[in-house]
Amino acid sequence: MKLIIAIIIGAGLFWVVRLLYRKKWQEGLSVSIDFPDRMVYEGEESSLQEVITNNKWLPLPILQVKFAITKTFRFAHDSGGDVTDQYYRSEYFTIRPFERVSRTYPFCCTKRGLFSMKNMDILCKDLFMSGEMYDSVEHLATLLVLPRRIPIQEIPADCMQFMGEIMSNLKLSEDPFAFSMIREYQPYDSMHAVNWKVSARMDDLMVNTFHTTLQRELVICLDLNTHARLYEERIQEALIRIAATLGAYYIGNKIPTALISNGCDVITQKPESVRSGAVEGHIRTLETTLARISLDLPCPDILTLLRDRIAQHNHEEILVLSNNRKPDFLEEIRNLRSGAEQKIHLISACLKRENERAECDFACHWEIADE
Repeated sequence: MKLIIAIIIGAGLFWVVRLLYRKKWQEGLSVSIDFPDRMVYEGEESSLQEVITNNKWLPLPILQVKFAITKTFRFAHDSGGDVTDQYYRSEYFTIRPFERVSRTYPFCCTKRGLFSMKNMDILCKDLFMSGEMYDSVEHLATLLVLPRRIPIQEIPADCMQFMGEIMSNLKLSEDPFAFSMIREYQPYDSMHAVNWKVSARMDDLMVNTFHTTLQRELVICLDLNTHARLYEERIQEALIRIAATLGAYYIGNKIPTALISNGCDVITQKPESVRSGAVEGHIRTLETTLARISLDLPCPDILTLLRDRIAQHNHEEILVLSNNRKPDFLEEIRNLRSGAEQKIHLISACLKRENERAECDFACHWEIADE
């Protein structure tokens, strides 16, 4: 008789607990996965932060959280993830009543782009491990990875000279009485511009900058239709890095710089463009625009975009950045140079393994290092 009573009580307790968990397991439960950083540079470290709060008296003996994110994030010392088309991670927690648990997962951003996690799956088991409750939650967390800038020492010497010649065409003179700001020394700065008093105080070389008299603005025209299909994405990513480097170089020298590209935005799916600007924050605007380019979208004809730009604007210098070295493309650029008021220059970029060069008097060759 006692055994029967014990079985009845046990069964009743089992079903009461199971019913209680089915109704109450989500009450007071908060699961958040986010990036502490909003934007980082390609190649830099960032992290993913997971926070779970159980704000009720009912314990959660096993709580499983599953989510997927881009596989371009390289997680350090990882043992809880699987990589296929994406990086899939599954974590298990035991959460006591009124407890908050936080975990941080560091990773390296190996690729430029706008990356997001849109939802996650949450599974919970009751005290007897007999029932499994499940919920799929929409949860948006985004991280913008900016293109890596190429260090000055890695820029080919003839390209550095080519860039300097373009800047001298744009930058007529500095007004020594129109002080602008003090900033960190860059390899292209003159030693005459060094502010030695501030440098001694900051323990780093600092230079004075002045407002300049400008004749023209610069437009970086980025062409992502590649000449070589075998290493297409590698070349496209290198072109985007070069565009970011050129933009930072000219804007850092107070040259009003704009961008047009046939690369399309990942959200709007329209060709990217940035208006002209020369303030420090304009560098971030340009980098953000380049980061949002999706290489999965088709690229319109760059010559059409270039003709439209020439028709709508005067007194600009245009720097075309392209991998295209076909004779008809170069001839079209030559025709635009002869028929437009703008001065048009070309940086022809290709992999080191490619021997073919753009043979024309208005082009500079930029070799992309093999990775």
